[in-house]
Amino acid sequence: SFPEMTVNFTVGETHEKIVIWGLRVNCAISFCVDLITVYLLWTKTPRNTGNYKYLLLIMQACSTLIDVHMGLLFAPVPLFPTIGAYCKGVLCFYDAHICVVTFFFLVLGCLIAQNLCVFYRHQAVLPSNHRLKITDRRYLIFVSVIFAILSEVISVLAFISKHESGHQGESRRSEYIEKNHPEMRWITRKESWIVYDPNSSIRFVIYYALILIPIQVPLYFFLIREIYQILNNRLTGMSSRTLAFHRGMVNSLLVQSLCWSFVILPVIVWIVSVFTESVLHEATSVAFLVTELFPLVNALTMIFNSPKFRQTLLFWLRIPQKKTYQPTLSLSLSVMPRERSVAN
Repeated sequence: SFPEMTVNFTVGETHEKIVIWGLRVNCAISFCVDLITVYLLWTKTPRNTGNYKYLLLIMQACSTLIDVHMGLLFAPVPLFPTIGAYCKGVLCFYDAHICVVTFFFLVLGCLIAQNLCVFYRHQAVLPSNHRLKITDRRYLIFVSVIFAILSEVISVLAFISKHESGHQGESRRSEYIEKNHPEMRWITRKESWIVYDPNSSIRFVIYYALILIPIQVPLYFFLIREIYQILNNRLTGMSSRTLAFHRGMVNSLLVQSLCWSFVILPVIVWIVSVFTESVLHEATSVAFLVTELFPLVNALTMIFNSPKFRQTLLFWLRIPQKKTYQPTLSLSLSVMPRERSVAN
């Protein structure tokens, strides 16, 4: 079980305003960039692109919804080291717990899409006689669906987790707060609040994540490493244009994977906070705001790692462009051609 702590802090008006306005300003900026990225993905990719384009669209759609959800619909003020929050979003007055589950679902959707991007890219560069090559399209879809389901189990576990919540005007009390952190009773006077007992079923979310992450992360980078090795071994079997195309896309995926550090590092801070109670609440709030930069950084990475997207954006901004762009690199680095357009 998780250690019992005696938590006692108050979120001041200034602190609350910084968190809420930080969410709203980030949402306003990031949402505009997200829409531009979705437009570029939909309109500026070659017509012969396959599933890869739609995976990127799914990832970007989830990223856009995360911005809207956190900045407008949910707008939470987290209460680490307690596992809880009170929120100012328009949906919180319906059900704060559903807002939490929706957040898990969208973040995992984004992560699933990126992992499948690497998986499909790996399949695209494999020789037809390779033992890992999946030639049956139905089996390829089956593997993708199973991976998505196994990842979204976290959302299901979050949905069934025991929690206590309330809204303004309700006379609900939190048994967990009363028993473990009586000085934190001010939470229940907020307009909309939710608290999870760390020793209840919510712990299975953490346990499942701790099982899944050590499997998925090494597999992700193993596939990227193998893609590079396959491309190096197929120098004589692919045209220079095809090789440049594949390498560019894998480089883009590798850079995009680094964007997840905006999520992983703050989560580490939160875990340390929950287990040790040694991290100031102000520090965990800063860590929370850092996670909200992920959609913006991910969208900008997608734009600037694609020459075609980058050119279009510079044209819109009326910024002069150097005449160094080569026709052989005119394909977007963020899309995958159908198998028939890739030389084996």
